[in-house]
Amino acid sequence: MGNNNRQKGRIGELFVCYILEKFGYQTAFVDTQGYDVIVNYKNRPIRIQVKSALSRDYNRKKGGKPRYNFATNIGGEKRKYTKEDTDIIALFGSDHETVIFKLVDEIKTKTHKLSEAHFYDKSIMKQSFERCLKSCSV
Repeated sequence: MGNNNRQKGRIGELFVCYILEKFGYQTAFVDTQGYDVIVNYKNRPIRIQVKSALSRDYNRKKGGKPRYNFATNIGGEKRKYTKEDTDIIALFGSDHETVIFKLVDEIKTKTHKLSEAHFYDKSIMKQSFERCLKSCSV
C-alpha cells in the first residue's frame, strides 16, 4: 500500500469509525465537503471532520519537541472550518494510533499544532469525544 495523502486520510477516517464503534456509537461514512463521518447521538446527526498527521521531530537539540501539525482548513478554499461545516474535528495522530476530538470552535487556526505527548494516553480518545458530545447536544 502506498502512502499518499488520500490513503492516509482514509486510514484516519476508518480508525475514527473503529474507535467510535468500539465505544458503542453507530457511525456512517459520508463523502461531502466539510465532514467525513456522522454519529447519530440522541436522534441528532453529529458531523465529524477527520484530520490525519504524522509526528514531526522539530530539532530536539535546539529545544524543539515532536509534534503533530494538522491542516485544519478546507482544502481548496484555504479557510478554517466553522459550525456550518462540521461539529467536531477528529485529530488522528497516526504514529500513536490515537484520536483527539475537539469542537470545531476550539480550532482557531488553519493549522492546529499539538505536542506528541498529548497522544500518549489512549484514554484521551473517549474523554475528548464525550466532552464534545455534551457540548453538541446542548
